Amino acid sequence: GIVIAFQDYNPMVGILDSEWVGLEHFKTLVTSQTFLRVLGNTLKISGAKIFLGFPIPIILALLIHSCKNKYFKRFVQTCSYLPNFLSWVVVVGISFTLFNPYYGVLQNICEALGIGYTDITTNSDTFVGFLVGSAIWKGMGMQSIIYLAALSGMDMEMFEAATVDGANRAQKLWYITIPSIAPTCAIVLILA
Repeated sequence: GIVIAFQDYNPMVGILDSEWVGLEHFKTLVTSQTFLRVLGNTLKISGAKIFLGFPIPIILALLIHSCKNKYFKRFVQTCSYLPNFLSWVVVVGISFTLFNPYYGVLQNICEALGIGYTDITTNSDTFVGFLVGSAIWKGMGMQSIIYLAALSGMDMEMFEAATVDGANRAQKLWYITIPSIAPTCAIVLILA
C-alpha cells in the first residue's frame, strides 16, 4: 500500500511495472477543496472511536468477570465475540436490514407504534454516531478478551485480604481490579 501511494497503480501490470508519480497523489489530496472537511471528519470519527470505544470493552470485561454463573458468563462472552468474525460487508447488510427507511425492522416497529422514523444511516447528523457505534459493537468482544486475560491473572489473595479488611465490592473494583488492569489498558490505548 505504501508503494502504491507513490504510483499510478495499474493492477494489470502490477506494483513493479506501474508508473512512478512521486507525491502527485498527495498533492491532489492536500489541494482538494474538500480536504479540510475530509480531514476534520476523519479526526472526529477516529477520536470518537478511541474516546468511546476504549472504555466499553473494559466495562464489558469487568461485567463478564464479575458474573457468578459460568454458563451465562460463557454465553455473553461468546455473543459479544461473534461480531468480530463478521466482515464489514455483513455488518452493512445487517444495518441495511435494520435501518432501511422503507422496509427496515426499526421502520416497521416505529410505524406499528405510530412513531416517525428517520434513517440514521443517511442523516448527516446521526451517521457519525452510527458509524462509531457499529465499529464499537463489532470490536468490543475481541478487545474485552484482552482485558479478561488481564483480569484472570490477578492475585486472588488481594481480594481475600480486602474482604477480611471489610472492603465492599465497589472498593475491591476501584482499588484492586482497575489498578491491576491499568497497564494492559495503557498498552491497548497506545496501540490504538
